[in-house]
Amino acid sequence: MKAIEKLNYNDLSFFAGIDTIDAKWFIWEKLNLKDKTEKGYPKVNLTDEIKVSDYNFSIRSNSNLDGKSQFEYLFKYYSTITDKQKLRFFAESKVFTKALCFTGSHSILNKILERSAYRKLQERWLLDNCFCKKVYSKKTIAFIIKNEWAENYLLSNGVRIEDIDRNCKELKAA
Repeated sequence: MKAIEKLNYNDLSFFAGIDTIDAKWFIWEKLNLKDKTEKGYPKVNLTDEIKVSDYNFSIRSNSNLDGKSQFEYLFKYYSTITDKQKLRFFAESKVFTKALCFTGSHSILNKILERSAYRKLQERWLLDNCFCKKVYSKKTIAFIIKNEWAENYLLSNGVRIEDIDRNCKELKAA
């Protein structure tokens, strides 16, 4: 089991099941930050992190989970995804794939998921965003350019090279 010791506001929001603004307020208060935005919201960066132990993750439930740590439960749950049906369910979930943020580095799920499961989710996400699409999103194009295996994977799954080239040529030239 990989050790996760610190959480940014996105991570806290995910594991605690709270809105990101609530997570920002919690971190802002915990770290004694002073800056606020023009609208009066806490100014918290992704690099501002708290210790996992700084937040009470105790589950309140009338089940056998009562009193256990929600963080540990979710960590174990996501770090052991190997079942094909679960992978398919998560790959098709917009909320989950958005939380993964395949094109960014500030996602705790990137650290938790097993590499093979993570790769399968990336492949499914990529195919869903390219197959039968005339225009790819900027994130999809960035992902294809960043990952050498992506173009070959798409080609082997029936995506036309012309579609990939047409969508990616502007960013490849930059």
